Amino acid sequence: MGIAQRIYQLGNQPSLTRTTSAIPGGDVYGKNPGPPLHRAQRRPIPTILEYALPPTDIMRILLEEYFDSVHWFSLVIYEPRFRAKFESVQDGLAYPSQKAFLLLLSTVLGMGAWYRSHRSGIDPDYPNGDWLKWSMSLLRGAGSRLIELMDQTTIASVQTCILLGSYYVYHGKPTLSFSLLGATIRTAQAIGLHRQPLRGDLESIEERKRVWWTIYTWDRYLTVRQALS
Repeated sequence: MGIAQRIYQLGNQPSLTRTTSAIPGGDVYGKNPGPPLHRAQRRPIPTILEYALPPTDIMRILLEEYFDSVHWFSLVIYEPRFRAKFESVQDGLAYPSQKAFLLLLSTVLGMGAWYRSHRSGIDPDYPNGDWLKWSMSLLRGAGSRLIELMDQTTIASVQTCILLGSYYVYHGKPTLSFSLLGATIRTAQAIGLHRQPLRGDLESIEERKRVWWTIYTWDRYLTVRQALS
């Protein structure tokens, strides 16, 4: 009876409100974790990416160039969803949680700028050299964050890795492209892109299918290319 009484008394004691992580210097789990993501403050995009995107009018030109020059042979992006997300950041502000999409946008714009730089006489106000500078800046910025991209489990990060890999294979870095695609496949499997989705809206399902089959196509192509080289 004495033991039972003590157990009852222990159960009625107030619980600890602060618990410390077992890792030295770890966070205190009981403290306020901060505002929810949807209530976080929008910030200037350069403070999130640590480099600048082009002005809005330039971004619109490069976006159309990408869909005209790249999208027809690489359907990794589902255009309606991508354009809607672009509209949400075109004012130069974004939530920190949108960083994966911003890196994808940077890659898309960079590839668009590269193709634009090879068109002659279409932009009297913008010399081809300017387009090439934007291409190098945007693709270098996204490429410098490959480790961060591969550590994320988002469709946007997978899409970015596919596009960077497809760019590298034609720009002197085929081995990097092959290795990057291998890591991309593992990331895609980690988020279940290789499985038939059991639920979700039609646009989300369509996007997942496009991403996975684009990965599959590039993997077959690069495997054959490596075997023949």
